[in-house]
Amino acid sequence: MLTIEKLPEIAKCIQSNDKTQLKGVKALRKLLSLEKPPIDEVLQSGVLPFLVNFLEKKDDTLLQYETLWSISNIASGTSVHTESVIKANAVPIIIKLLNSPSDDVVEQSIWALGNIAGDSAECRDYVLQKGIMSPLLHVINKQPKITTLRYAAWTLSNLFRFKPIPDSCLINVALPTLARLLNNDDEDVVSDGAWGFYYYSDGPNSRIQEVIDCGVCKRLTTLLTHQNNSIVTPVLRTIGNIATGDDLQTQNIVNDTVLNSLLQLLTNKKASIRREACWTISNIVASGNRQQIQPVMDAKIIPEIVTIISNESEDIDVKTQAMWVMNNLFASGIKDYIDYAIRNLECILPIVNLLDNCTDPQLLGITLYTLICLLCSGERFRDNYSVNPYTECIECCDGFEKVRLYSNHVNSNILQYVNEILQFKNKMDVY
Repeated sequence: MLTIEKLPEIAKCIQSNDKTQLKGVKALRKLLSLEKPPIDEVLQSGVLPFLVNFLEKKDDTLLQYETLWSISNIASGTSVHTESVIKANAVPIIIKLLNSPSDDVVEQSIWALGNIAGDSAECRDYVLQKGIMSPLLHVINKQPKITTLRYAAWTLSNLFRFKPIPDSCLINVALPTLARLLNNDDEDVVSDGAWGFYYYSDGPNSRIQEVIDCGVCKRLTTLLTHQNNSIVTPVLRTIGNIATGDDLQTQNIVNDTVLNSLLQLLTNKKASIRREACWTISNIVASGNRQQIQPVMDAKIIPEIVTIISNESEDIDVKTQAMWVMNNLFASGIKDYIDYAIRNLECILPIVNLLDNCTDPQLLGITLYTLICLLCSGERFRDNYSVNPYTECIECCDGFEKVRLYSNHVNSNILQYVNEILQFKNKMDVY
């Protein structure tokens, strides 16, 4: 087994001018493949410039392949290690190797570039500016062997990753290719294609529209019921992003299939899936109009949301997102929906019970804010001779007393919410 003690000997082989170069690079690759690779020591040995030179030896694809593997391992270390590869001017040469006649060299080149682009937004932008996109798409569109396609799909998704997202002109040319990846038979490829769409749609409505214009909404809808959560997660997040768009954009994903799938996902074993499903539903309900909320009501989603809120063992983050659904429902001001949740589902008690010894600031904040939205909507339904119809509902559940317990909270936003709620209580007492 190779150890770091062999590094001087390895470096000597690499820096030679004979056939021992290949032997040295192979040994280096094995050394860098250890569980704890000695990347710092390798860089200190001074071999990186030699490795970069080896990349241009077109007549020795095996040397190129082994060299690319070593460089990939260096780039997969810390950001400092990735930066060292960039400073050695390896990236432009590796991009050229995407056109190599050797499939193995192409595959290793993709892997290396994916590691570099996946380090940070700055590294991603550098790789894009050096011209990776066109040759990478060419590789994908040639329908390579599955291992190469997996690396390529992963690298492509990394080119969309991180914020701020790159300029559209640098990456939107890849959207049709991403759309085709969603229809691939390989689950890893589909997952990375979906992640690309998630990253791209996480922005202004113009980007959401570009995703819609790719014609992928139907495919995303189908994938929402996939058995593999590694596919469901990015698909769910993409649909959630689309739901943050304008009403016309949101309408693209408000259908029976999506909503029934979301209902099923609310009971998924994975808490992160349940959380994302709640988040997506809350975005749909946030539209505040009947056209988009009515399908949610018809799909019987709100009863399951109330069940989540009522479940004492439910994950706090899931409960927080579920409360956003109720908050947006109450904020809509649509009386029959609100009354259904209060009268039929008896949602006020479980909401108020969230205030019992609540130590999570986000859950506490959204719970209080939801009560404010409910009371504000109630003000719209009263006249000069009647009280707010929802103050008594909260009072019957000891809601105001529980709210009062947070009157000395250290968080200023929490204090503001508490004061607003208690003002509604004072109005009720006057009447």
